[in-house]
Amino acid sequence: MNRDHFGIIIKLVVLSLFVGIGLDYFDVSPKDLFENAPQAIARIFNVVWDAIKWGWQYVVLGAIIVIPAWIILNLKNIKNRFR
Repeated sequence: MNRDHFGIIIKLVVLSLFVGIGLDYFDVSPKDLFENAPQAIARIFNVVWDAIKWGWQYVVLGAIIVIPAWIILNLKNIKNRFR
């Protein structure tokens, strides 16, 4: 086995570790994936969707301040672009 193969194996092991940690976060076990794949995928989708719904309200709330402030701070640059 040459050096390139060893590097690929290390990358696959590290990637597998992170994917395993992520699946454990969603409470998915290897048994779930083999026996109930559609339910496991649905559970992951629901957790991700709930996180998006939770985070979206904060994005909108922050944008109410950030966007007008950005426009005010960049008004000179915006005016120069339209000349």
